[in-house]
Amino acid sequence: MGSPAQRGCWVPAAGTARAKAPWRRAKLLLRGLLRVTPDRAGPGYTVPADNPYVGQPGVATVTWAKGMRYRWRFSIDRPTGDIWLGDVGESIWEAVYRIPAGTKGVNHGWPAYEGSHDSRFNPQVPPPAERMTPVHEIGGVQTSLGQDPDGELWVLTPRHDLFELGPA
Repeated sequence: MGSPAQRGCWVPAAGTARAKAPWRRAKLLLRGLLRVTPDRAGPGYTVPADNPYVGQPGVATVTWAKGMRYRWRFSIDRPTGDIWLGDVGESIWEAVYRIPAGTKGVNHGWPAYEGSHDSRFNPQVPPPAERMTPVHEIGGVQTSLGQDPDGELWVLTPRHDLFELGPA
């Protein structure tokens, strides 16, 4: 069946997860990467038994990774099974995260952190005990991510009147 990254249906839970919004609403499926198994015989889905939050109160069982503000792009590297995510920050920092194959239940720290930077946008939310930091981040600009045919991730960043293209 392959690694978990090669099974199931992955959903980057889209929506604006504002820092001041009630953070306990994480059950509404914002701020995370979700994994389900579609029911091919009809409507609906099941939750894979190996999802990291199955049986844990306070987190939706479909959640694979949490603590992201707005996952606007993601890709699974088929040769390695690694998951790459682009996350849009609220104020300054945009971030790229790599979830290594087989790693599940990670917290990227939002809203206590924006990328690797202590933000404390919402003081009601304690910082996570452990969090995954980004492999790449860009401050104060809008960026675009792309992947070449060899699987390498590239970042397009505005620099003054030009754009800079480079590996993430």
